[in-house]
Amino acid sequence: KNSVIIYPNPTNGTFKVATNSTDPYDISIYNISGCLYKEVPNCINNTDLDISGYSEGIYIIKVTGRSLAFIGKLLKN
Repeated sequence: KNSVIIYPNPTNGTFKVATNSTDPYDISIYNISGCLYKEVPNCINNTDLDISGYSEGIYIIKVTGRSLAFIGKLLKN
């Protein structure tokens, strides 16, 4: 089974999305209201992301791929 880890959580701006999947995956970042902030296509394990320019709050991280489907929360402080 493929798993996804988002760390560090909470973050000050930079964080990683790690998975044990060997297939590429897409990452979408939404605010808590559901507005899309950023899309990052064709990622591979241990993808570094930076949301330091975004407001503090809770963000929804969606990771999708051929063998992945994950939705999680990330707190930016």
